[in-house]
Amino acid sequence: MATWFLSITAAVLLVFWLLRAAYVALWLRRPIDFPWGFNPDEACPRVGTSCGLLSGFVLTWLSVGAATAIFLLLRLRAVTQPYRTRAVKKPSELVPTAGSIPGDIVGRDEICEVIIDDLRNSADRRPHILLGGVGAGKTAVIVQLTHVLAIRGAVPVPVRLRDADKGVLDFQDLAWRQFKSEIEDSVLSQGEAERVWRHLRKHDRIVVLADGMEEALSDDGSGDDREAMVRVGIRRARRDELPLVIASRPHDTLRGADAAIFELEPLSKSESLAYLERRDTAGDRQRLDWIVETADIAESPIYLRITRELHDRGLLHHLTDGVKARGVNTRNLDRSALRLNLLDTWLWALIHGHLLPEVPLNRDERLVTVTFAAVMAIEGLKRDSLEVRYSDVVQPKRERVDGEGEDGPGADGSSGDSRRDRREDGEDDSGERLVDDALRARVTAVLGAQRIRPVQIRLAATWASRLGLLEARGKEVRFDHSILQAYLGSLLLDEVVGDDLFRAVALQAPKRPGRELLIALVLMSRRRPGPDVGAGGLSENNPISGADAVAPERLQALVSALTKRASRRKDNKALDMFAAALEIDSAIGGTQHQGIATKVCEAWDAFTASDQRTLEEAKIGLVRRFGDAARQIDRRAARRELPGTVTPAYHDLFRIGCIESASYAVRHAVAQELGVSGHEAFRQLQGDFHAALNDDSEIEDPEQWWRTRIMSAWLAPLMFGSVGAGGSAGSSARDDAERNLREWVRRVGATPPGDREPRLPISVEVALALGFTYAANRRRRHPYADVGARSFLVEQAAELLKRTGFWAGQLTLLHALTLWSLPDDGVVDIDRPRAAQRESGKAAWSPDPSTRLQHWLQSAGTKRDRTADAHRGSDVDRKHPFVREAAQLSVLALESREPERFIWIDVFGVTSKIGSRNKHPGAPRKHNLWIPPSTGWSSLAPRAQQLVADVLLLINLADRGQRSVEREPRLERANRPDLPPCLAREREPLDPNRSAGDASAIQPGSNCAGGCPFELCPYPPKGIQSYRAEMSEAFCRRQQTLLGRTHLRRRAAPWQGTLPEDLRTFWAEMAHRARR
Repeated sequence: MATWFLSITAAVLLVFWLLRAAYVALWLRRPIDFPWGFNPDEACPRVGTSCGLLSGFVLTWLSVGAATAIFLLLRLRAVTQPYRTRAVKKPSELVPTAGSIPGDIVGRDEICEVIIDDLRNSADRRPHILLGGVGAGKTAVIVQLTHVLAIRGAVPVPVRLRDADKGVLDFQDLAWRQFKSEIEDSVLSQGEAERVWRHLRKHDRIVVLADGMEEALSDDGSGDDREAMVRVGIRRARRDELPLVIASRPHDTLRGADAAIFELEPLSKSESLAYLERRDTAGDRQRLDWIVETADIAESPIYLRITRELHDRGLLHHLTDGVKARGVNTRNLDRSALRLNLLDTWLWALIHGHLLPEVPLNRDERLVTVTFAAVMAIEGLKRDSLEVRYSDVVQPKRERVDGEGEDGPGADGSSGDSRRDRREDGEDDSGERLVDDALRARVTAVLGAQRIRPVQIRLAATWASRLGLLEARGKEVRFDHSILQAYLGSLLLDEVVGDDLFRAVALQAPKRPGRELLIALVLMSRRRPGPDVGAGGLSENNPISGADAVAPERLQALVSALTKRASRRKDNKALDMFAAALEIDSAIGGTQHQGIATKVCEAWDAFTASDQRTLEEAKIGLVRRFGDAARQIDRRAARRELPGTVTPAYHDLFRIGCIESASYAVRHAVAQELGVSGHEAFRQLQGDFHAALNDDSEIEDPEQWWRTRIMSAWLAPLMFGSVGAGGSAGSSARDDAERNLREWVRRVGATPPGDREPRLPISVEVALALGFTYAANRRRRHPYADVGARSFLVEQAAELLKRTGFWAGQLTLLHALTLWSLPDDGVVDIDRPRAAQRESGKAAWSPDPSTRLQHWLQSAGTKRDRTADAHRGSDVDRKHPFVREAAQLSVLALESREPERFIWIDVFGVTSKIGSRNKHPGAPRKHNLWIPPSTGWSSLAPRAQQLVADVLLLINLADRGQRSVEREPRLERANRPDLPPCLAREREPLDPNRSAGDASAIQPGSNCAGGCPFELCPYPPKGIQSYRAEMSEAFCRRQQTLLGRTHLRRRAAPWQGTLPEDLRTFWAEMAHRARR
């Protein structure tokens, strides 16, 4: 802005001076006096030298300012405006890696806003790295950032890192070259382009968006050099203060880089539905809801795009209409099976011209194009690469044998037969020949059956590029969508997957197999006949060959091979291989299910990875696929389709959750999978639940025993709903689950006279409350939420609220009761507990939110153990500040009917992700959960964001350490109705950036003020691994933003007694801690 002001001022002064001179010389023809008697025309002759020097100096700078003003007003705008207009209207055209990504991106507004807000902080700017797995939508975020940044006045420059010079990674130089190529039609000269670039860089307007970092880190024999190159490039960008965003798959080099790391999260299902329904009628909502829920298409944007293309052309009807016509329960279709249905239907529509009809290719040409694209995809899957060289797929034509002439094979009239022989042998008219014998025979058979003439592979690649399947280059092709590569490869994968040479290369440790290959194997296994297995018989047959299934024996051998190779490894790839083996096995009878589960469970502690996040992601992926496979086997066993010896390994999955010591998120995932697994899971775990109620001091591993109790407490409410909803479990299973839940609740609070059974520790008490919140998050339409179970759960939650004395448990139960009180499907359901109906003299149960929350607050802790309270001298009736604030926010949640804005399910889950907001809260939806897992802290209102931050601070202060026996006393000290001084007043004692090296300086209570009853400070150093989760840098920056940027208004929360400026300093320290 200073440059603009000074240059415009100089231009105005110069123009005024010239106009005055012209007026005096040409019109007035006599000197004119300025104010105060100054007349340069009369004064300058007397002091000519001084006047000439001064006027020359002034006019020179005024001329420079005027030239700058002309550049800014005319040329700069003329050059940048067309570029920014393209970035706003057609951002995908500027992103070299965008491929066929549609122009409208959904569900990424929140992460884009967080990144842009962080980029604005030029004082301590770092590069930003966006990490996402296969098909997560990294390029879509780059497209969205290009659009939003251009609207905000920045100049985004998307670059493809594959275009970088060999051996050098200079982001600024790469961006300059890309920008110059885009504006060359708008500039008058090379010098003007350089001047525009320098001006934009000087004024911090350039933002570089780099995509395809995995290509720069690809394994080509020079991995160490490439990793060093990337580290140097990122350091150079940091030194130059270059606004930089890098999109890449997870890689060790990137996780250790000096950059802000953002994990790309799945899309929310509400945003996915809104995207699909933009041109929809109300009659199709149920179909779309079912597809989104069952296929989990929000996980990858490519599935979302395919579903929308099919829906716009009315090609989704057979997926649901066919199910209804056959009388099949839609829940019997698993995730991978429905995805295969979608992909098969999409490819069938592409081959038959329903999609991209403007491309002038007939059906035969499209079929041969898809066939050769599938061959190239298999080569890429084998080598775990998106790029495939033509020379790896085809061989040059064969040498002519003796007797062949220049123009053909002799003059004996056999030329036609010879050409026919070449086609039958997999050669086209140019003599190209597929390298792989099995694929050559399969392609020859497929094309011969359709009487289709083969073509050159380069021509097929060109056609495939026009159809959006890949990108054709000089000597290679590149698949823009890894999921699409996996699907195309699955069409012919059965021909090569049994080959020992293929397996040796494709499964070679430590870099392979890639996740795309494992996805392809699972898709291949789902092409099974029968109404309830795999694709359910509803998919089109293989769009290339027409085959409908792979022999079960070959799949059994594949599962054995994957399991055998995975058992030899202990890296994160082994977890991916075990997950694929479980999925494939569940589609062919589950005969190896128990064996795989046992191997996984026995080796669970031995799995390692280069960083904790990579290992955690692989473990969570395995847990989810384990749960899917177990439930698939359970359903088939219930229909007596499997031998009696095949049973789901729920107990092994439970053991995994108890063994896992490093990751809270993994244990949480295990609980969620078991919580929807029905009566068979409860039957297998019933003995563990009963044992977990009793405190066994003679246990060999106390920490694993503590995790077993936590897991059991989570599952007590969840399993009751799971057993109660099925109906087929029998009354005994439901009665057992009810007795189990009653016993867990009874062990909390005051000890009845004569009762010698031990009370639950505070950590287990809070875990039980959290289990009720998990259950309350299930809406009426959830498959494991029937009315009978719901009423009993509400009653027990209200009873537990009276018994629990810890503030975190009370806060969690308020959230649970709030969720149960929300109107569902337009019916206001109060769900008054039966116990409340029997009480007299209490506040009347009312649908008014304020009255309802006041009733719950009055009942909280009325049956708790008063011994500890008397010992501490605290007031039982006094409510914790966090509980009072949570009650006020719960009122807002009930009034607005938008619970995701004011309450949360799990404090550690909501603070660990940015999430995405539901922009259509009033629209009817077939969601199974009130607050989906995609919800993060960005969905919360500002007051709720401040509350969840301080709640997490206090929990991390109290519930920390490696041993549960040490954590419980700290939780007891934190069990007071007031806040520690370090949260209520000055936060300096927290000192979050202390080093873990000095053991004496980090002991709880070592930094507390004298007489502090909590004895919790300082904050745990980051170097000590917590069993919870660290606050992210983005979350800490948001806390600073919530406090405001000025000192004019106070924005601290009511319970925060310190000044906003001190809070800003504290959260800046927390952000710095997150970066270390």
